[in-house]
Amino acid sequence: MQQPKVRHFPTVNPELLISATLNSSCTSITVASSPYFMDQINKDLCYMIYGKQNGETVIASEDQCIQQTIPSGSELPCPISVVLAGDGRNVDDSEIFIIAADGLLRAFSFPICNERGVEGSFEEAEFEFEQLLNSNISFAEILDIDNDGRNELLVAMTDRVVRSYRFEFEDEDEDMHFVPLTKFEVPSHIYGISVGWDIGLTVFLSQANHQQYVRISMIPGNENVRMVQPMSVEDKGRNTYQLVVPPKPIRVSLMSSLVKKVFVANNACNSEVLLRTDKATIVGAACATLGSGLRMLVTIDNRGSLAAYGWKDHLIPSTEPLFRSTLPRAPDRIDAFACPVHPHTLYLGIAYLNQRLSLVKLNFKNVSEAVKLAES
Repeated sequence: MQQPKVRHFPTVNPELLISATLNSSCTSITVASSPYFMDQINKDLCYMIYGKQNGETVIASEDQCIQQTIPSGSELPCPISVVLAGDGRNVDDSEIFIIAADGLLRAFSFPICNERGVEGSFEEAEFEFEQLLNSNISFAEILDIDNDGRNELLVAMTDRVVRSYRFEFEDEDEDMHFVPLTKFEVPSHIYGISVGWDIGLTVFLSQANHQQYVRISMIPGNENVRMVQPMSVEDKGRNTYQLVVPPKPIRVSLMSSLVKKVFVANNACNSEVLLRTDKATIVGAACATLGSGLRMLVTIDNRGSLAAYGWKDHLIPSTEPLFRSTLPRAPDRIDAFACPVHPHTLYLGIAYLNQRLSLVKLNFKNVSEAVKLAES
């Protein structure tokens, strides 16, 4: 009797940069690089930024020289639901944005390292701006939605709403603030979201207990929402728990949910590519684009098994992971960031259920298939 063929994937061992035990559960996490590109000390410095249940936010550099705790902005501690970095206020500089569950948005500058390798030798992040938005924001991304050279803030909420804002004057007598632009309502609870480019800027929303997913087209002047039936239907359309990703993803989040199925939906070509996940219970997903143009999607299951998929533009050469890695069990959320210096390196920020978190670095320069794809 012929034995089943065992599939072997290249394995990349993670390099641990930061490991911490928290006094309160991590409720949001992101990884970003320093915006001070012209500073020889600070350029290319990577940060892990995470918010906690008690309302605090921590900014930590990869070399652990910088560790700053930003206290809650409310009188009563409110969990931090989103942390992200970007030029959300169009000031030609990336800032750290902290959004609490009550809707309070605060912007801070990045801390400045005075001397690499010396713990505590840094200038703290400074408060820049605050505004009260709608409560229960569970996802946010800063990007140029209408391709006019100015960034907008895109948010998703737990009450089935997706909104966009732009930082500008609403009235001549008022100061600049985030002004609402568009609002989209979807039929069911959102448990997974992907933002990226397909036919223009596109938002994919996964719905709880629904086989259909929501596609929001953000093309200026032609914004629309429609339900899409996947080409592969399972379990009679119930309990499928899927994550839908555009061919050019910018940001992906499971919003503290679980999925079994991940596929890339290419509406421009009317096609779908189902990624090989071995039906694992995926608890976290993130994406990053390397300098070579290689788009990487990483998923992690409840056992700590991480899978990294890669493709360029609309061409997905394989549904199999490029490589795998093993991390501690019981992860809760994850974020990925492409190293700006090394073309075959990913930074991953991972929070765990036991109030631990870590920042790791994955160097896949020895994975021939990944390097070949990146250099193609």
